[in-house]
Amino acid sequence: MVSIDPPLNLYGEKWPFRAFERSLPPSKFIFGGKAPDSMVSDGCIISGGTVWKSILSPGVVVERNAFIEESIIFDDVNIEPGATMRRTIIDTGVRIRSGVSIGYDLEADARKGCTISDKGIVVVPAGMVIGRD
Repeated sequence: MVSIDPPLNLYGEKWPFRAFERSLPPSKFIFGGKAPDSMVSDGCIISGGTVWKSILSPGVVVERNAFIEESIIFDDVNIEPGATMRRTIIDTGVRIRSGVSIGYDLEADARKGCTISDKGIVVVPAGMVIGRD
C-alpha cells in the first residue's frame, strides 16, 4: 500500500475507502522524525524516530532513535526511544519499551508472547507491554 502503484490503491476511484475516524489533531514530526514511503494517520507523533515503508494508525507515538521498517502499527501504540522493529504487525494499545527489538530474532519474539507467521512476520497482540518495566 505504500509503493508508488500498489495493488490496493486507497487513492484510486476503483476502491473508494471509507472508515470512521476519531477526531484527532494532525500528525507531527519533531526532532528530525521522518517517515519516508509510509502512511501516517492523524494524531501520530514522530519524535526523532524513523518510520520506513510502514503504516501508522491514529495515535501512534514513535520516540527518538526508534526505527520501524515494513510494519503496520495499529491505534495508540507507544514506541519508546531506541526500540527497533521490522516486518511486524503491532495491535492496538501496545507499548514497546526502550531498546527492545522485534522482528530480528523470531525465536526471542515467540518467547515474548508474539505470534510468528509462516513468512516471518511478527504479530504483537493488543495491550501487551514488551520489555522491562
